Amino acid sequence: MIADYIVYFSTLLREEQYEHLFIIFIFLFVLIGVCFLLGFLKLKFMDESKNTTFQRFLKKI
Repeated sequence: MIADYIVYFSTLLREEQYEHLFIIFIFLFVLIGVCFLLGFLKLKFMDESKNTTFQRFLKKI
């Protein structure tokens, strides 16, 4: 699948390649941002003495 995309990507015009790269970088940036946000929430709100649904969700992260 990745090889197919690389072949498709190489056939695009230069401007379209830049658009595709921009979309990929935005997706990765948002994905990394969500990961950092979940990590921050886990560090800030983790309390071992509570057993709420939110605390159980944080333990699974």
